[in-house]
Amino acid sequence: MDDVTRVAETLLDAYESQLRALVPLELPWGAVVERDGPLVRTHYGTHATVHHAALRDDLAGLIRRQQELFAARCEPVEWKVYSHDAPLLGESLRAAGFVPGPERTLLMADIAKVPSPEDLPPGMRIRPHLPGERERLRRRAAVVPEQRRPLSELEADGTAPRDRIGDGDPAAGV
Repeated sequence: MDDVTRVAETLLDAYESQLRALVPLELPWGAVVERDGPLVRTHYGTHATVHHAALRDDLAGLIRRQQELFAARCEPVEWKVYSHDAPLLGESLRAAGFVPGPERTLLMADIAKVPSPEDLPPGMRIRPHLPGERERLRRRAAVVPEQRRPLSELEADGTAPRDRIGDGDPAAGV
């Protein structure tokens, strides 16, 4: 095994054990996060995503359990798959009836070998994570309206805005 392969494997192991399936400190308003073994499910009210750490045990059972959970909630789900998860995870998800989305690729680099801004070609730039960026994103998220809910749910709990929905009269356009 050469040094580059060894470094790549070390970085991938660190990513898998320290970052993947990490619950973010900041979530969008209304998002709910649940852990299920190596999985992290994030429910947004309209859909959900599944992230995970390394999957080693009973993959078929884990997938089946998620299908049952999301079916009970009538909630569409996106299961994040990275190229280094393939082919086992992708094949298992397809066999369970999931439709494959785009495979994600994890890019890693030795920070010492990343070009400095002065070495970049004209027109390219490196955008650093600025200290105020997190607060700016938080303020922007605070003005996002409540997530959409089905009309039947709004009517059932009495919060349907009658002036915007109409009174069921065909002349009202509803």
